[in-house]
Amino acid sequence: MGVEVTCPTDCAECVSVYSYDCASCRDTNKYLYNGKCYTTCPSGSFRTTDSSRTRICQSCHSNCDTCDGAGNTRCLTCATNKIK
Repeated sequence: MGVEVTCPTDCAECVSVYSYDCASCRDTNKYLYNGKCYTTCPSGSFRTTDSSRTRICQSCHSNCDTCDGAGNTRCLTCATNKIK
């Protein structure tokens, strides 16, 4: 068993009592990505919603550094060493 931790204030709830990773964001205008809440999605990801309509960031395709959606045709900039 791990040590129980306090969920960060940005989180509505955490993945577990042993994790600092958010399962959802307290502010419903923020985006959940890799267990953290963001006002805007980090570079290398794009805004979308999951099946429960929660705002999330999803990683871009591996061919993209930046993108505006899923798939290798939605790159805004190509990944290093990738040809557009």
